[in-house]
Amino acid sequence: MHAAVVSLVIREILSFSTEMLNFINIQFVMAVAMLHGAETIETDVGDELAIPFPFLTCATVLCIPDYKCVMVEPANCVGCRAVPRCVQRECDTSCVLPCAFLSRCVLVATDCCPKATCRRRPIIFTIEPPPEETIRFTIEPPKVTAIVKPGDPVMQIP
Repeated sequence: MHAAVVSLVIREILSFSTEMLNFINIQFVMAVAMLHGAETIETDVGDELAIPFPFLTCATVLCIPDYKCVMVEPANCVGCRAVPRCVQRECDTSCVLPCAFLSRCVLVATDCCPKATCRRRPIIFTIEPPPEETIRFTIEPPKVTAIVKPGDPVMQIP
């Protein structure tokens, strides 16, 4: 199904009354639309409203019987976001390889069962320098304010 057709179907569903929406599984419609390439759902209600899709995970994907959902990385894309895939229940989806320090074990998509592989972890720097106005209580006392009468302006003591 083409993304434009999915968008048209979703517009029709969102135009139903609230009672009708109780009977329709919107998450299923959103998952189908996302699998077919739609990035947002645009509605004609009021202003242009775009509903972003939640990330697909195995918690939101339902597989057919005798299959299970696993999160796999694409075979030709190191460091890409893992996507859910339904694989046969007999597949070994454990990822217990002894990887190097800056590597992690991931399942990589193949034609049949996913394969466990060590891939490099992206280096993310999360430590930022402290702001200039940070009070370091172990080095200097905090700046205090003078005790003033009610209604008087508050002045800082140097």
